[in-house]
Amino acid sequence: MRNAIITKRGETMEYEIIKSNRKTISICIKNDGSILVKAPKFVSIKYISDFVTKNSTWIVKIRKKVIERQSRKVSLNSEQIKFLKEKAVSVINEKVKFYAMKIGVVPNKVTIGSAKSYWGYCDKNNNLNFSYRLMLASESTIDYVVAHELIHIHHHNHSKAFWTEVQKIIPNYKENKKELKSLTENYN
Repeated sequence: MRNAIITKRGETMEYEIIKSNRKTISICIKNDGSILVKAPKFVSIKYISDFVTKNSTWIVKIRKKVIERQSRKVSLNSEQIKFLKEKAVSVINEKVKFYAMKIGVVPNKVTIGSAKSYWGYCDKNNNLNFSYRLMLASESTIDYVVAHELIHIHHHNHSKAFWTEVQKIIPNYKENKKELKSLTENYN
């Protein structure tokens, strides 16, 4: 369901409403700048409209930041992507071998993909998946992601025990997490 608000500056902004069995209303600004309002099924359209209008200043501010951040992102061409994928296969496989021995685990399978939503992922069958985009990171951050995913073979969660093991292998992992966040903000 679509609706629109008029901001204090007289701009009209459309937003999408999704009703579900949730208990609260939330406003989400997507990466493309579109606005999504999630609301409980029992809430009226008028109440949602009033809620959005009341938060219009915040919506405009955050939407502007999202659009600016997206416009600054660097896009990779097909040659760059091909190069990074080829590099990822050799670099990541070597690092997996090294850190698997150090941690004392054996992954089932290692795959390099094109994911934008994660840098690395360990599934319930101990298959490791890495994004070729990881090749945009520093050597120490690649080490961190590989070790992080291998440690998930021991701990399929982010418990205190998991992070203790990560810190033993990669003491400066918090710096690596910051680098990944920065890369996420700068590359498509």
